[in-house]
Amino acid sequence: MVKRRALLALVAAIVAAAACYSPAFTDCELACSPAGMCPSGFECVGPVCRAVGATGTCPPATPDASGDGEMLDAPMTHPTTMWGNVSRVYSPPNGFVVEDPSLTGDERELFLMYGSGSGSGSPGTSDIVVATRPMGGAFSALFNAQGLNDLDSLVRESAPYVTTDGLTMYLASTRPGGMGGSDIWMHTRPTRASNWGEPVAVASLNTVDTEIGGSITANGRMIALSRVSANFDDEDIYIGIRAMPSGAWEMPLPEVMINSAGIDSHPHLSPDGLAIYFHSNRFTGTDFDLYEAHRSSIGAEFEPPRRLDELSTQGFEEDPWVSPDGMHIYFTRTVGGVKYIYDARR
Repeated sequence: MVKRRALLALVAAIVAAAACYSPAFTDCELACSPAGMCPSGFECVGPVCRAVGATGTCPPATPDASGDGEMLDAPMTHPTTMWGNVSRVYSPPNGFVVEDPSLTGDERELFLMYGSGSGSGSPGTSDIVVATRPMGGAFSALFNAQGLNDLDSLVRESAPYVTTDGLTMYLASTRPGGMGGSDIWMHTRPTRASNWGEPVAVASLNTVDTEIGGSITANGRMIALSRVSANFDDEDIYIGIRAMPSGAWEMPLPEVMINSAGIDSHPHLSPDGLAIYFHSNRFTGTDFDLYEAHRSSIGAEFEPPRRLDELSTQGFEEDPWVSPDGMHIYFTRTVGGVKYIYDARR
């Protein structure tokens, strides 16, 4: 299986439209669709589309590491080494809160939730702000981070997630027009220098419950979010897929190998969807820590999450964002009742 599962519906559409053998596909190259479909000239054998009459076994699955959704890539190796020394990146002014760091893939734009209140479900106001830096330079204007009026409304915005290319923003908002509570909205822009466009509620992801986050893979076909139950007594991580980067999402499903009886929130997916980072209070029921989990292929289950003990303190560690190469993490840490932005490298 060497294509992403999220591509399978597109393959099925090609089959339905063309109904002929495509020499672009070879034995073992495609995974079967969820309905067990394969292109003409192939048959579904286990999870893989085999050429009719083919024998032998298929090689191990190779993920589409580049996220182009088209060609076979070499397997992407995700680092699992311990994180190194922690540095404080930003201290908010008195009375204000910063949360939810999210960066472009080149780490030159840092988006934050900035406001008076804490958490997507708590009282207070919050907006999305951004700080920029030159290539290889430092964020020099965090204290004067630019408010993004084209992303903000008169209500709460939180949990920004900017795609690697910096052209799409997902965020949580209680603005009118959603399904209820906090919902996921999307903004796009044509270039990094452009203003953000009008918000669009992502209806296929939203429910009457509270949705937070929206971390998406590089090919735009898999998304991770967290959902808070109606009575606010539980929060779990969900993953959704879609056939095309601009299509509607299938109903997100809870990630059972990740979720616990506690709160599991703010997931961050690696570009290829094979690593996930999040925060949880599963260990104590009160103290939030950071976790990471890995899987061998898109079709595999995540392995049991590892608590990032090297980053854990008696304070809360939350809101992870990890660079595309898996070597640089940004997160929030609560010290003395105040949230700060920190980072660490492997």
